[in-house]
Amino acid sequence: MKHYLKSSINYIDEIEEYVNESHNYERGCKLIFKIKDFLKQTPELWMFIPCKLVDGVWVVFEEPTLDSIKLMPLTSEGWDGKYYRLKKEYQQAKERVLFEGFEVVSINGDFTVLQHKDFQLIFDYESNLITVNHPKFTDYIETIEDFTINRFEKYNIELTKQSGL
Repeated sequence: MKHYLKSSINYIDEIEEYVNESHNYERGCKLIFKIKDFLKQTPELWMFIPCKLVDGVWVVFEEPTLDSIKLMPLTSEGWDGKYYRLKKEYQQAKERVLFEGFEVVSINGDFTVLQHKDFQLIFDYESNLITVNHPKFTDYIETIEDFTINRFEKYNIELTKQSGL
């Protein structure tokens, strides 16, 4: 079953329904605070694609193959050792991703462009802006919640299990 990012009001409605059925008010309050904290976060690249921050620069991972490893210089760990190390790094980065359906279009030192089926997401590191380029509009994103309150249409961003929502 697919889970899509929703507004805080929609989450709270679901929690209210859960509390009414279970009478677990303490858990309901904890869930509300968890969702509010989640939605107030500033989106970061690792939430959308497998990557990690190295010396202040985002390094994007592609799933390694043994063939791609053999194109790299041979080191003391050998191709098999390098493959398993890079595969593990990729898996760890992929497990952190919170949102499904994004692919890298372009990367340079100043920005990264991600493609979703309906729009592009641009992380501009120089200005610290996150821009959504949609065929019908351009929008600026400061928090995850901004994806849920678009004035034109929903972004339909699918959540991974790691999001915990």
